[in-house]
Amino acid sequence: MTRVPVRKRRTFMLTPLVDVMFLVLIFFMLSSQTGRYGLLSIVPPARAETDAAAAVPAVADPAGAELVVTIGPGAVRIGGRSIATNALPGALSALRSAGYEHAVLLTTTAASVQDVVSVLEAFESARFARTRLVREAGVAP
Repeated sequence: MTRVPVRKRRTFMLTPLVDVMFLVLIFFMLSSQTGRYGLLSIVPPARAETDAAAAVPAVADPAGAELVVTIGPGAVRIGGRSIATNALPGALSALRSAGYEHAVLLTTTAASVQDVVSVLEAFESARFARTRLVREAGVAP
């Protein structure tokens, strides 16, 4: 009688895989940025106006300046003046013709998602070169 050799069954070890996954997790946690990119000082506006043409802030060289826009419920605030969201395309065309190419959009806690989307669409259609969206400090992500 010949004896057939018994093949040893290989098992898959999960311990090395778990070790590698923890190392990758630690690497990504340590290499990611958790701080803010930059802080903007936001000054409260003096008064509110609805004239879209008067919303152009006076800056000596607007080509190098960033336009700061505060997004609120149904309106935005540019240069201390309040503009309705539906009147924003006219104001943005005036700002683009004045030489503004970069904008920083600051969302408030009162602004809804639809308000932010409407403002982003207006800036996209106005063809601003760079638009950054910043959330208000103290707002949970």
